[in-house]
Amino acid sequence: MLVLVRQLVSTWAGSSMLFRSSTDITMQSV
Repeated sequence: MLVLVRQLVSTWAGSSMLFRSSTDITMQSV
């Protein structure tokens, strides 16, 4: 159970980081 939660948190953190970086790139492009 704990492993599942940890995996979910790490996945969400990676997704948010990826989204943030892509947003920065979009801002710079514009």
